[in-house]
Amino acid sequence: MIFSEDFVENVREQNDILEVVSSYVTVAKKGHNYMGLCPFHPEKTPSFCVYHSTNSFYCFGCGAGGDVITFIMLAEKLQYREAVEFLANKAGISIPKYDENDDFLDRKTIFAMNRLSAKFFFSCLMDRENKLALNYLLSRGLLKKTIVHFGLGYSKSDGYSLVNFLKKNGFSDEKIEKANLGVKTKNNFLRDRFVNRIMFPIIDVKGNVIGFGARSLDNKIPKYLNTAETIAFNKSENLFALNFAKNQEYFILTEGYMDAVALYQLGFKSAIASLGTSLTLGQAKLISRYTSKIYVCYDSDAAGRKATKRAIEILKKENLDVKIIEMKDAKDPDEFVKINKGQSALKFKFLIKSSKNSIEFKISELENKFDINKIEEKVSFLKEVSKIISEIYDPIERDVYSSKICSKYGILKSAFDLKIKKNLQKKNKIALASLKKNQKFAHSGSLYIEEFLISCIIKNNDLMVYFDDFSGNDFSDKVSSELFIKIRALLSSGKAVSFSSLSAGFDQKKTGEISRILNLNASVDVSESEFLKYFGIFKQRKEINNFKLSENLEDNKILKFLDKLKKSKV
Repeated sequence: MIFSEDFVENVREQNDILEVVSSYVTVAKKGHNYMGLCPFHPEKTPSFCVYHSTNSFYCFGCGAGGDVITFIMLAEKLQYREAVEFLANKAGISIPKYDENDDFLDRKTIFAMNRLSAKFFFSCLMDRENKLALNYLLSRGLLKKTIVHFGLGYSKSDGYSLVNFLKKNGFSDEKIEKANLGVKTKNNFLRDRFVNRIMFPIIDVKGNVIGFGARSLDNKIPKYLNTAETIAFNKSENLFALNFAKNQEYFILTEGYMDAVALYQLGFKSAIASLGTSLTLGQAKLISRYTSKIYVCYDSDAAGRKATKRAIEILKKENLDVKIIEMKDAKDPDEFVKINKGQSALKFKFLIKSSKNSIEFKISELENKFDINKIEEKVSFLKEVSKIISEIYDPIERDVYSSKICSKYGILKSAFDLKIKKNLQKKNKIALASLKKNQKFAHSGSLYIEEFLISCIIKNNDLMVYFDDFSGNDFSDKVSSELFIKIRALLSSGKAVSFSSLSAGFDQKKTGEISRILNLNASVDVSESEFLKYFGIFKQRKEINNFKLSENLEDNKILKFLDKLKKSKV
C-alpha cells in the first residue's frame, strides 16, 4: 500500500522531531539546534544534531540524517511504510482503510487469523486429554517455560479442528485458504493445512505472527512443513526467533527450529533459524539490519557442511563478519545439548570461542578431502588452498595465511607465493576484461552519488579531507562540479559554507538545484557506512578511468572493486 503525500505530510507535521528523538536520545539545546550522542553509532562527543525548525536531523559523525520518518526507520529498524504507520499510531492518526482487495487489509487480517490460530494450537498442546504432543516436546528436553516462551503448539490429527475454529470466529473459507491455514480437498472441502504436527509460530520483529513451521509427529512426509507464501509471509525473507534475538550483539544461525529453541533454553538468546530452506540473500540482508557478526552453526554432516559453505558466501555478500561453529561429536545443536547435559552451556561457549573464520573453515574442508600423505594429493590440496588464499584482498592477511600453510606442510614459501601470484594475475586479467565490458555499470547512479557527497560535505566540512586528491573535473555533473569548486574556495579562504554563500552568483534555476542538493540527506535513509560507501564508489570510478593494462595485476584491487560494485545498491 502506498500512502498519499497528504497523509505522509500530516504524519510528519503531527510528530515533532524533537519530541520523538528525545524519547530515544538525550539532547541539549546548542544555538538554534539540539545536540546529543548519536543513537546509530558509538561516540563520546555529541555529533547528532536535531534541526527543530525543519523537523529533521543529521549526524556529523556517521552521516545518518533525514526527517522524523527516517529517524524511526533507523531507531526501530523499520521499513518506510512501517515507520509511517508507527508514527501515525503514535499521533493518533487513523491509517487509511481500503477495500477487501487491498494488500494492507489482507495482511492485517492474516495477522489476526495467525495469532488466533497460534493460541488455538497452544491450547491443543496443553489439552490434558491428549498429552502426546506435549510429552514429545518434554522428551526432547524442552522445559514448559520454554514451550510457553516460544508459543509452541499442536495441530490435531482430525484435519478440521482449526478450520472449524476459525469459521466460528467469523472467518470465511476464502480468507482461511488465503492465509494458508486451510487447503481445499479434491472434493472442494476446506481442511486444515497442518495435521498432527508440532507448531512453531514464526513471529516478526514487531510481534506479528506471520506464519508457521510444523514438524510431523507421525513421520508423515514432509517432516517439516511451512506456511506457503502469503501476502504476509515470505520464508526467504524471514527468520525464526529473530523477534527474540534482534537486540543481541551477534546471532547464532542454525538450520532447524528445535536447534534455535534448544540453544535459547541453554542461555544463548541470539539463536535464530532459517525457515526450512537454504539461507537466502533476503535473509542475509535481514540479518545485516540487526548485527554485523554471525556464527553459523549448521548440522555437522556432509549436507550441513555443504550448506555452511553456501551460507558463508551469501552472508559475506552483506559484509557480515562470519564465524563457523563446528560440533564434532553431535549432528546439530539440539543433539549437542542432549549429549553434554549439564556441561552443554560451558562447552558451547568454548565452541563459540574456538570458532573458525571462513578461510580457516574452507581450508579445513580441503584437509578432510585430500590424503596429505600421498604426494599427488598433497600437491592438489596445496593448489586448492592457494586458490582460497588468493581470494583474500588484504596482502598482509594473505601473507599470514601463506606463512602458516607453508610452515604446517613443509613447503617453500617462495614457491607457494609464486602460485598465489599466478592465481591473482589470472583472476585479475579476467576481472579487468569484465570491468572494461561493464564500465557503464560503474557509472550508473553517478549523479546521485555526486549530489549525495556534495550534500554531506556541506553539512560536515571536515569530510572535505577525503577529497584532497580530487578536483572539480572529477565530477561528471556540472552543478556538483561547480559546487565542489566553490566549497573548496570558501573553506580555503576561511569563509562559512552556507546556502547563501553557495548560491551567490547562481541563477534561480541553479539556486533551486543547490537547495535540493543541500537537503538531499533529509529525504533518504542514511546508514552508518553510507558516506564511505558512496565515496568509495566515486573514488574507484576515478581509478577505473585512470586504469592502465600495464598496472601490476598481482594486486586484488580490480577484484575488490568489482565485488563492491556488484554489492552496490545504486
